[in-house]
Amino acid sequence: MVFLIISFFVISPLIILYTAGYRYNFEDKQIKQTGVVSVDVEPKNVEVWLNNIKIKKKIPIRLTNRAPGTYHLKIEKPGYKTWEKDITISSNQTTYIKDITLLNDDLPVQVPTNGQILESIYGYAGSQNLILVSKSNDIYEVSTLDIQTEKITPILRTDAHTKTDISISPFNSTAFVLTESGIEKTLRLFSLDNTENPATFSFFSATPLKYQWKKDGQSTNLYVQVGNAIQKLDSDKNKTTIANTFSKDWYIDNLEQLWTVEDNKLIQKERDLKYTLEENIERIVDISDKRIILQTENKTLVLVLDNEKKLQNTHHINGKDLYYKSDTREWWVWSQWELSGIYEDGGVNLLNRSGKKIKDIKLLDQYGLVLFSTENGLAAFNPGYYTSHELLNSSEINDIYVNLGTRQIYFLGQVANKEGLYKLEY
Repeated sequence: MVFLIISFFVISPLIILYTAGYRYNFEDKQIKQTGVVSVDVEPKNVEVWLNNIKIKKKIPIRLTNRAPGTYHLKIEKPGYKTWEKDITISSNQTTYIKDITLLNDDLPVQVPTNGQILESIYGYAGSQNLILVSKSNDIYEVSTLDIQTEKITPILRTDAHTKTDISISPFNSTAFVLTESGIEKTLRLFSLDNTENPATFSFFSATPLKYQWKKDGQSTNLYVQVGNAIQKLDSDKNKTTIANTFSKDWYIDNLEQLWTVEDNKLIQKERDLKYTLEENIERIVDISDKRIILQTENKTLVLVLDNEKKLQNTHHINGKDLYYKSDTREWWVWSQWELSGIYEDGGVNLLNRSGKKIKDIKLLDQYGLVLFSTENGLAAFNPGYYTSHELLNSSEINDIYVNLGTRQIYFLGQVANKEGLYKLEY
């Protein structure tokens, strides 16, 4: 009877503690409360393994009463790349594995180009059309490719001696094609979702046109400097002079106020703002309430501002190539070896340091999955979980376009020793 009574008072608290989620950790020699792991990915009909034990539940999965520690999580489905990572379950906390879409395990397919030998391709994530540029027999041709029907439509044909420039807005699916013959310049402004009837503008200038896309997300506005006049162009064929300056380094902010660089000073006269710069500035990239992004000969600078627009700090980032992530208003900057993020508040974070030379990057989904084009092929990188997947190896890749809606990668390159335009489902 004494033994039973003692056993009751010993075992009962243990049962209560176990039911409440407490476990004894033999490594730390401590009693810790259990944690939870929550898994929710796309597609839903996947298999989930935790420490090589198959979880017999359907997505979304919530596993409770897990002892704190490190676990190996594996998510797989036939026809898709396997996603796996060591995760940490902490005491009295939930570890979330979410915002992940498994990548297709497919091979690229060549896209017919009507016999054109393409030099470059241009596009905006999610746009209906892709711009193709080809050159043959001294003829320079610009066409569009409808990614749904794969129909190619010519929009411009000139001789090879006519200088041609193409630019895609980093903020929306707007593009222009600029042709120059002597001092005569013709600019065609249009949406990549509807390439018919572009807004056409003519200029006469002995100097190259300096331009800036309006950071709006919806408008098709473009700022162009002709002489000392900065004009705003739109898809309705309107042309409006909004500022005048002889400075080659200028920027129009969201209030349509003019910023200029003069004698190593960044100046905004209407608000009496002036920032002295220690380096020669080649380009003003972006200006917002909390930060200013500038570029020198080989670096990107981020000026961090306080609420009174005073300079708080300056970040120096290796590299000048840029990509704008519109949903978070975040800029990605990369060099041959590093990828960094610049946030709306002026914060800077190193996202990846690569052992392979980076040629280009693109966004693969709304969660921030990054596509790396390297000297060896294509790879996907998730900066949140720090996981990588090889999509294509031992292929020579040149220009890349990603359509987020259809989850397709288009690229110019060589696959199995065959040059052409390819499409890769991911």
